[in-house]
Amino acid sequence: MSNYENLQKVLREIFEMDKADLDFGIYRIMNQKRDQVNEFIDKKLPKDIKDTLGQIQSKDSITLQAELDKMGKGLDDAGVVREDSPKYMALQQQITSAIDTNALEQEVFSHLANFFKRYYKDGDFISLRRYKKDVYAIPYEGEEVKLHWANADQYYIKTSEHLKNYAFKLNDGKKVYFQLKEASTEQNNNKTQGDVERRFAIFEELPVEVIEDELYINFTYETHKKTVKQDELSKQAFEVIQENIPSSFTLAFDKAPTEKNKNRTLLEKHLNDFISRNSFDYFIHKDLGRFLKRELDFYIKNEVLFIDDINTENPIYFTAQLSKIKALKTVASKIIAFLAQIEDFQKKLWLKKKFVISTNYCITLDRIPEKYYEEISANEAQLAEWGTLYDVTLSGVNTLSQEKFLVLDTKFFSEEFKDKLLAEFDNLDEETDGLLINSENFQALNAIQEKFKEKVQTIYIDPPFNTGHDFLYKDVFRDSSWMSLIYDRVLLSHSFLKNDGSFYLHLDNNANYFGRFILDNIFEESRFLNEITWQRTTSVGSSKAIANRFPTVSDTIFLYVKNKNTYKFNKFYTPPSEDYKARFKEEDKNGKYYWNTLAAFSKETYSRLEKEDKVRWTEGAKYPQYKTYLHELKGNVIPDVWTDINMLNPMAAERALVDFPTQKPELLINRVLESTSDKSDLILDYFNGSGTTSATALKMKRKFIGVEMGSYFNSKLLPRIKKVLHGDKNGVSKENNWNGGGLVKYQVLESYEDALNNLQLGKSSQDGLFQFSETAQEDYLLHYMLDVETQDHLFNIEMFRNPFNYQLKVTENNELVPTKVDLVETFNYLIGMYVSRVQRIKDIKLIEGKTREGIKTLIIWRNLENTTHDEVAKVFRKLYDGVRSSEFDQIYINGDHHFDNIRTGGDNFKVKMIEETFFKKMFNISEL
Repeated sequence: MSNYENLQKVLREIFEMDKADLDFGIYRIMNQKRDQVNEFIDKKLPKDIKDTLGQIQSKDSITLQAELDKMGKGLDDAGVVREDSPKYMALQQQITSAIDTNALEQEVFSHLANFFKRYYKDGDFISLRRYKKDVYAIPYEGEEVKLHWANADQYYIKTSEHLKNYAFKLNDGKKVYFQLKEASTEQNNNKTQGDVERRFAIFEELPVEVIEDELYINFTYETHKKTVKQDELSKQAFEVIQENIPSSFTLAFDKAPTEKNKNRTLLEKHLNDFISRNSFDYFIHKDLGRFLKRELDFYIKNEVLFIDDINTENPIYFTAQLSKIKALKTVASKIIAFLAQIEDFQKKLWLKKKFVISTNYCITLDRIPEKYYEEISANEAQLAEWGTLYDVTLSGVNTLSQEKFLVLDTKFFSEEFKDKLLAEFDNLDEETDGLLINSENFQALNAIQEKFKEKVQTIYIDPPFNTGHDFLYKDVFRDSSWMSLIYDRVLLSHSFLKNDGSFYLHLDNNANYFGRFILDNIFEESRFLNEITWQRTTSVGSSKAIANRFPTVSDTIFLYVKNKNTYKFNKFYTPPSEDYKARFKEEDKNGKYYWNTLAAFSKETYSRLEKEDKVRWTEGAKYPQYKTYLHELKGNVIPDVWTDINMLNPMAAERALVDFPTQKPELLINRVLESTSDKSDLILDYFNGSGTTSATALKMKRKFIGVEMGSYFNSKLLPRIKKVLHGDKNGVSKENNWNGGGLVKYQVLESYEDALNNLQLGKSSQDGLFQFSETAQEDYLLHYMLDVETQDHLFNIEMFRNPFNYQLKVTENNELVPTKVDLVETFNYLIGMYVSRVQRIKDIKLIEGKTREGIKTLIIWRNLENTTHDEVAKVFRKLYDGVRSSEFDQIYINGDHHFDNIRTGGDNFKVKMIEETFFKKMFNISEL
């Protein structure tokens, strides 16, 4: 393979041109630009190299040839044979070398391939600044201690859900699942060792099985020799499936062609997607262009331009080296620009505030007026859930009033019913006890940041412990992937804390040392408060299990505070023993007491207590005795080693409530929240898991935000919260006198994958560029193509004509299903709106409230397709007379309006268009 062919291979891999069969995410978009990219690689880049080298070399040749001719004439005039002159022959050799550009071209091709291969691995660009073989440098700016890891300058975007839950439907409606069997991620840390890497392969013992008329195709995810390629294993898997698939599922072999593979089947498509989604796209670089430009300069200085090249005795050689460097930098810069465009576009979508896909409420019946009971009692879906969750069967509408803590879920009802019901609340957000968000946690934190910045009292997170089986990671960067995952999310959530707020990070010995470094870096070391040791069990297992090491029975919980001078901390105590309580035998008007003997008082204090009959001397005593009352008893202060709260027994009622493997006991969370928050304070957990933090906060009368990505949001977390609202008696219900009741809002957000999969390129704007120069066409391809051709999709102004019916395609069972988007809730988050009242009159919806900064706001949404300006004005006058309307500091409305506008100072107006603010806020990307 020539140097040029090697470069072509490297560039096609980097530009994902080797993944033509993938039709999801950025791959689908890049495949539409395959011809332009291939032309860029095959024709444009080598031409640029040849032109750059040829241009400089030709100039040198002309100059040298003139000098050679002059020297030759001089030698002729002197009667000296030209070939006998060493200077003449040396100059002639320089000209020969200068004219031959092929060697320099090959060097440039080789350097380009080496440079980009060095920083690229399996879909990601990794910071590996090489001084020499196996010696790398990290960015260092004189810090006392530098926290750095391989992926420190990248966003971690990988999720595990596709690996754990991948399914698709056939044209006849039957479902096909891909699932793992004997996966090594469930067995060990699974770091790549030596010459092995993890690969997907068919589970040969039981490749396919049919369960309840659904097809399950089984895979393993085990280590294989690096010489065994994934493509080979995928091909083998397809062949085995073909041989074993039941005849009732042959529609899996329907055609799903691509331009490259006209015969691709539906099964092949999903097999490729399944494997690829769990092999690519772990990270997005935060500034790929700047990173690669910096590394290119370093590479050139360190490995292309050597000190010996600066040879003044041979200027043509030096000039040739400079021309080689110029060609290398010219072409590399174009490649970098193209790569940066792709990476920056993905970063733009990653940091974009995501749409709220759906919003629903869980409301106990005690908060719902009885006029709705008849409609509620007629809803079969709601009745069925009550039967499943609570084993409650209603005998008629009148029995609803006796079941005040039954939980109504608005998802079972029409939008009209939901709007009417929510209008009953005069201060909706204030009356809402908690918020649950089904979303990847970085996206959720980013979406709600404007509303909840500096509003959270306590953050507690219990993330994956980096054990190897609870966290999917790129094999060669397990620890680095984990640190990127935690760092960016903790950094983003730091801004949510109030000035007196606190942050708890729960880990074990697999990553607690990394966690301490991360928190020191974000909070600053001075804001560290405690390293709490939770002895989660006293059991040490069998003697065989502990023969070669000390058993591990504890976790670590780090406690940091936002401000060391103002943080909130509530002292709390262990309860006194029953033996100690038995001392309190005597009683007076103040209650039961006993005479305590370890006290010394000043004369003034003793005199006061003596008058109150609270102190006495006994004969021969060195110190006086004083009355200690039972109601004053607190016990001992809790230390930072917690030995009195055990992990949940697998058979315990609390564990059985949700059946979640990493579930923490509510008593543990109760202690965490009790120490740093009070009633009505806001609690945040964005690794919510089974919902223990949310359930405990609800019982403790704290407000909460819980974020969870997994499919168990609907199967475990949400049902658990519904049971708590109904009056669940498990966990810390007794300690908090919990009987039930409340209102919890839950939402689903657009995912990053959905944002990518909804992308559509408009008609190529490049068509209109052909009237411009070749340079302008290239500039468009390298810098602007993705932004320009997706603009109509990302800035779709038409969504605001009927905001109640805007749809996105959302992934359900790995199919893109058209789904309504909640633009109203999305906009509320974008401007940080705290909603007090929601009203809907036909196709006009009005939202009243205040922003986080206290700006009193009215938002008017209307269906512009069937609502006139006069109708809007009439509704506005009916609801808001002149006095009421003047109370609002700002009014938002979608579409053109006829409202009289008022300048509120400078260039600000009271009445504002939703569209302008919406897009400005949604793409207000701040680097994190």
